[in-house]
Amino acid sequence: MADIPKYNVPMEFNDTVKVGGHLTTEAGGTHAGANTYSGTSTHNSTLTAASTFHAEANVSLSGSTFVRDPASLRYCAPLEFSASGLTLPNNSSEVTFVAGDHGKIYNCDLAGSTKKLTLPANAATAVGAGWQITIYQTGLLANSGIIQINANTGNIFASSSIGIGAGSFRRANGTTNNHMCISGSDTNGVCAAGSKIVITAGSGSAGQGKYHVTAELLPVGNGASGKINFYDAGN
Repeated sequence: MADIPKYNVPMEFNDTVKVGGHLTTEAGGTHAGANTYSGTSTHNSTLTAASTFHAEANVSLSGSTFVRDPASLRYCAPLEFSASGLTLPNNSSEVTFVAGDHGKIYNCDLAGSTKKLTLPANAATAVGAGWQITIYQTGLLANSGIIQINANTGNIFASSSIGIGAGSFRRANGTTNNHMCISGSDTNGVCAAGSKIVITAGSGSAGQGKYHVTAELLPVGNGASGKINFYDAGN
């Protein structure tokens, strides 16, 4: 059996590369042409694909993943994100997200405090299209509990942004709204455990500088006392 070739110097591929076995890159790899991996491909550092990246097996991403144009992303096998977020504790400390938080899932323990969640400023250039975080409410958002989401400087919420609760249904105006507020209630609130908020940076000329928010909130009682609002405010 022939020895497995090893290359300890930078390699540049400007055309199609096909690997039928295991490929491991220890340093950054740049592939300018189409790339097909029929076997296992392990990249322990940055992998940049300037053109088509095609994987016939599972793709597992354990760190932050940035896709400049989500419309060009195609996959036929499961795409796994193993990056985990943090717990958002029951206190009034502000949380500011960054570009590296893309793909993370957060558990929100907020009950009786006001917590401000600030998104990355200037999303069009700072995070790029498709940046996304997911937040799950782990307990009851009570009377004095308020979740404030701040789109931050240079951003607004897209008109497709929506907050849905048993007693409330709100959409952003898509032009000036840069804050979202969810207010809790002990008995008939809109944000019980299991409520879900997904925030995604927009794409294309119409979506640049906009975050799309989908807040699917589970009611407490009839949900009539809780509130969901999009509004304008300073950052």
